[in-house]
Amino acid sequence: MAEQAEAQRTPIPVIADGEDTFIPLWEYNISLRQTLTALGGIASYAFLIKLTSLILPISTVFAMILWSWVIIASLALAFIPKDGAPLEEYLSAKMQFLLSERKFILMDSKEDFFDIDATDWDEVERRQWK
Repeated sequence: MAEQAEAQRTPIPVIADGEDTFIPLWEYNISLRQTLTALGGIASYAFLIKLTSLILPISTVFAMILWSWVIIASLALAFIPKDGAPLEEYLSAKMQFLLSERKFILMDSKEDFFDIDATDWDEVERRQWK
């Protein structure tokens, strides 16, 4: 009995390089992440158009032009890869790097850089333009 169960198991890949297809369109295979990102952008775009038209006395066409960057950004976020990975993974890693604490190391810690009178300004100029 146990041998039959072993023989019927399907191996599951540990590492999957691509995303699963959610909507196959011609030669494009759209994943669930891409679909939800695009639909979220379209819904946000429609909400902002309606809200802008209700609050401000402008036409719907002008509101569509005003908020067109929202739909362009959501479609770019959904479909444009950066270095083979989805763009939001790249942007979240970049934001985490920019918000993280950094430590800077002085190249010559023995020198006294903070004494203005003892500073050799020619040396500073040479180091600046290396």
